[in-house]
Parts: sequence; structure tokens; C-alpha cells
Amino acid sequence: MAVIGLLYIPFLARLPRRTRAWFLISGTVYVFGVIVLEALENVLHLPAETPLDGFLAIPDEGFQMAGVALFAFALLDDMRTRWRAPRSRRPIRRGDRRRVAAPMRRRAGASSCDRCRSRPPS
Repeated sequence: MAVIGLLYIPFLARLPRRTRAWFLISGTVYVFGVIVLEALENVLHLPAETPLDGFLAIPDEGFQMAGVALFAFALLDDMRTRWRAPRSRRPIRRGDRRRVAAPMRRRAGASSCDRCRSRPPS
């Protein structure tokens, strides 16, 4: 497992600093849930299907789910920062807003939905 982790070092090094930090945090949280809490359950030698075994499974599974959720957040955050839509450098003026947000006027007798417009009048 350590060899596979070492193979990912060049990939992590090419990531932006913020994304790399979130990837490492999410991986640490996940591995903590898998290794440390599973080992704790094995050290206690609890019989399966007991209430205490179920109670100890909550933090174990919780850390794993939190690690996956943090990784998903890291991916979405990276996508948001890399593929942000270009912004216009010209500020929006008051008159521009009125023109853009003005409601469309309907013709007299026109229907309000596309489905009704496609039918011939009865």
C-alpha cells in the first residue's frame, strides 16, 4: 500500500496547493477510519452483532464517509476554481439591469406555455 501511495506523489505535486491539501486531509480521515478504528475494534475482541459492536461501528463508518465526502468536496472545489466562467470586466449599470430583467410582454390572446402554443386553436 505504501508503494502505491508513493506512486501518487508526482500526481499530488502537480495539483494546486488548495486541492492537494484537501486531497491529503480527506485521505487521512478515510485511512484513520479504516486502519485505526478497525484495529481498535479488533483489539477489543467484541463478539459480532452486539450493541457495543454496533456502537463502535458508528465512528468507524463515520470517518470513512467523512473522508469520501471531503474528497468529493475537494474535486468539486477544484472544478469550480479551474473551470470558472469568464467574467466581464465592464460593470453592470442600473439601466443594464432593467433591460435584462424586464418581463416579456405577451401578445393579446397568447397562451402562457409552449405546449398550448403548438396546438391549433379550437
